Amino acid sequence: MRTTKKLATGHQDVIHDVCYDYHGKRLATCSSDRRIKIFDLVQPNTNSSGSNPSQPQWVKTADWTCHSGSIWKVDWAHPQFGQVLASCSFDRTVLIWEESSAPPSLPPPSSNKSLQTITSNVPLKTWIKRAELFDSKDSVQDVRFGPKSRGVLIATCSKDGHIRIYSAEDPFNLSHWRLLDDFESYKHGCTRFSWNMNPRDMSSMAVVGSDYGEGEGKSA
Repeated sequence: MRTTKKLATGHQDVIHDVCYDYHGKRLATCSSDRRIKIFDLVQPNTNSSGSNPSQPQWVKTADWTCHSGSIWKVDWAHPQFGQVLASCSFDRTVLIWEESSAPPSLPPPSSNKSLQTITSNVPLKTWIKRAELFDSKDSVQDVRFGPKSRGVLIATCSKDGHIRIYSAEDPFNLSHWRLLDDFESYKHGCTRFSWNMNPRDMSSMAVVGSDYGEGEGKSA
C-alpha cells in the first residue's frame, strides 16, 4: 500500500525544486523566498525503555538565504567530490556551495516536545559559497552536475537560449571554474537540461528542453 508523508519545510513562498543526494539520505529544497534548506534523514533517539518505535525522520540541518531572486533549481554533486550543491536563479547567476568541515552548532531547544527528541542532538551545519557563475544574460532555469567520469562539470540552461558548460579547475578547490562551452540551443530560451549519465554511450551527451515543447539532443 502506497503511503505519503508531508514534510513541513518552513519555506515562505513557492518551492521550485527538491533534490535527493546520491545516497537518498539528504534533501535540498529551494524557493522563491530565496532560501535553500537541507534535510537529513535522522534516526530518533531511543525512549527510556531502550526501544525505538519511530521511523527515521527528515530533519532540517541547514537553512540560508542566497541569490537576489527566486531560486529555480538545486543539484548535488557526486559524493566523491564532497558535499557540494549548485543553485540557479532568476538573478542570472549560478552559485556553488560546499558544506563546511568546521564543527557545527546545536540548534536552540524546540518548544515542540514531539520534535525535540528528534532534533535536540542534530547539529546545524554551515554551507560556504565557493563560486559564483554569472555569464548568463537572463534567468538561469536549470543547473546540473555532469557524470563523475567527466570530472566536476556543471551545465546550465538559461532564458537567453544558451547552454553553458563549466569545469572545476581543481575538483577539491571549487573556487575556480572554467567556461568550457557556450552555445545557443533555443533562440527563445531553454528550460531544462539533462546529462546522459551512461559513460559507454557517446552518441548523445545531453538533452535540452524549451518552453515550446521541443527537446534537442547534443553530442559530445
